[in-house]
Amino acid sequence: MSSLYTRYRPKDFSGVVGQSHITKLLKAELKKNLAGHAYLFIGPRGTGKTTTARILAKALNCTALHEGEPCGSCAMCVAFDQGKFLDLIEIDAASNRGIDEMREIKEKIEYNPTMGSKKIYIIDEVHMLTKEAFNALLKTLEEPPAYVTFILATTEPHKIPATILSRCEKYEFRLGGTKELKQTLSSIMESENIQVDKKGIELLITHAGGSYRDAVSLLDTIVAATGDKELSFDEVRIALGLPDSELVNSYVVALAEKSLEVALAALHEIFIRGTNIAQFTKSVILLVRDVMMERELGDEIGPILRSVSSARYTEIIKVLLEAYTSQKYSFDQRLPLQLATIQLIPEGEIGTPLRKSEPVKQKNETAKITEMQAGIQESKKSEAVTSEERIPTGEKGKTKKATVKKKKKVSHRIDAKPIPFETVVDLWPQFTQEVQKEQRHLYTFLVPAVPCGVQFDSQLQVVKIEIKVPFDFHKKQLENAKHQQLLGKAALKIYGSPVQFICILSKEQIVFKKQVVHDSSKSPLLSEGSVVGTSVEADPIASLESAFDSVLGGDVEMLG
Repeated sequence: MSSLYTRYRPKDFSGVVGQSHITKLLKAELKKNLAGHAYLFIGPRGTGKTTTARILAKALNCTALHEGEPCGSCAMCVAFDQGKFLDLIEIDAASNRGIDEMREIKEKIEYNPTMGSKKIYIIDEVHMLTKEAFNALLKTLEEPPAYVTFILATTEPHKIPATILSRCEKYEFRLGGTKELKQTLSSIMESENIQVDKKGIELLITHAGGSYRDAVSLLDTIVAATGDKELSFDEVRIALGLPDSELVNSYVVALAEKSLEVALAALHEIFIRGTNIAQFTKSVILLVRDVMMERELGDEIGPILRSVSSARYTEIIKVLLEAYTSQKYSFDQRLPLQLATIQLIPEGEIGTPLRKSEPVKQKNETAKITEMQAGIQESKKSEAVTSEERIPTGEKGKTKKATVKKKKKVSHRIDAKPIPFETVVDLWPQFTQEVQKEQRHLYTFLVPAVPCGVQFDSQLQVVKIEIKVPFDFHKKQLENAKHQQLLGKAALKIYGSPVQFICILSKEQIVFKKQVVHDSSKSPLLSEGSVVGTSVEADPIASLESAFDSVLGGDVEMLG
């Protein structure tokens, strides 16, 4: 017994659903006897390209054409419907893509039609032809005999040469909408006496992805697998291999409320049941999309999910889409989904409802500043002890008293004061030289850095200096907690205030500056200690060369 798709394939233009913008034009051409010699049908799979091509071929040979529609009763139409029409040649370009096949067409095209008035060549997936095959087809396609019509079909028109495109009438097929797909399925179910509940039909339409052929094939698969013509939602879901909707709902609610324990429990149950992981991920993404589009949801989860911001759902969809893509190449499909779950629910928010993260961020920032100031104070203490050891024994009493007084002074919190941006820029060379004294390799990361902004945080009592860096590696090194302490120590000494450095990744052109001492007698235009700027593109080799040049004081060339 043939499949539903084969039995209910349209036999005239009126049966083609969702492509009226194409069928109207084709019928108008046929009615006025203005049919072209070459057509190109473009569109996604399962939208009716080949079906429409066959109907057009049938209409071109019909002897009793009515308003552009084939009659279906003449000898040509009957032969066509029975598959006995000899002047219809269908070629699959995916398996006949070479120049020899195109040369064979060129040779046979000279013979007159055997049965009808037109000889029709339908070349499916024409984009698969080789360059040489396209060249062999080109002249024939441009000026074929009057009794020959070419109909090309493709899903990837960008792969077809412009010389071929310009010689065809182009028609673009659309994916089916919910209304059109439902109309197609309802018509078939009525004829076959199949009953599927409303949610089951919606599930079929969702997973057909706009393809008419996929929708009918899915229905055929379910009926064949269950042997039942009265299908419930759960039967449709199980036949399609889709995960339990309750587990999908539980997982999405856990993501919305940021409950890691519940989310991982739902995943564990999915893994135990042996559910297709990629299909589960896809179901979650589709459910979240439906929430964002404000589609109808069940009473049990609808109110909960609608209370979550669209920004949160946007984040969920983006992360899960990355996990869905990674599952195709992962040795274990569970791993990308588990990592995505942990990424979406930070450790500090386990088992808690959705809430703003600003207080946590501020708390972490305050701790970072306190840690930085503690490091500055510790370094001051070590300097005090070192200076005490260097003073003669006779003045030990005075030294002890001075040391105690110094410790008492640095033990208090240091109050920050605003620093103008101009001051930050003017003192930047002194700051970088101070860092160079403390740690030379940290100084190399500051060489390409450029101050771009300054803010004063009165609540945290810190001055935030924004600097542009060209590479992510530089950014990570400068934001390291240990390096932030060293930078803060140097900044306190130069700027006289606690400073936090915020790195911004920028791929713009970077200007590296270095201190160059010139002999004023040789170059009267440059005085001693002049600052010379060297403009280079922000690429890794130029960055390293400039960095080493600034540190070592000479020209350095990197050998790749």
